[in-house]
Amino acid sequence: MTLYWLLSVPAHGDGHVAWRDIKNRVIGGELYDFVLPQFKIGTLDTLVRLSDDLSKYDSS
Repeated sequence: MTLYWLLSVPAHGDGHVAWRDIKNRVIGGELYDFVLPQFKIGTLDTLVRLSDDLSKYDSS
């Protein structure tokens, strides 16, 4: 059975630098880079806040 790991790491401004650093540290494994689209709502924090607000309105 094949084992996959999905990692999300902070890029601190430049995702290419973060990718290169990870690639240089991982030995003996295959790495694949893929980009996830930005949230249409903004940030995850904003999404959670909106979800909380929505649940307040639903319970009213």
